[in-house]
Amino acid sequence: MPLHKIEVEGGVLYISDRNGAVVLATTGRSRMAAWLGAIPHWLYLRALRSRRALWSQVVLGHPHSERSLVLSALP
Repeated sequence: MPLHKIEVEGGVLYISDRNGAVVLATTGRSRMAAWLGAIPHWLYLRALRSRRALWSQVVLGHPHSERSLVLSALP
């Protein structure tokens, strides 16, 4: 699906070549949020994988902490 990238004040629009519809609109803030959400995970995962015991604790402990958060939000 070919897209056209158009820079506008405060952001970037990605326009469909087929129908001219805006497929994606981004701002500097949204790109920074995406970066903060994705890129650091790559960095710390590499560090954790090199330490097998710590990696196991994080991976095995993580689902339990999520379950606790979900259960605490229930009425």
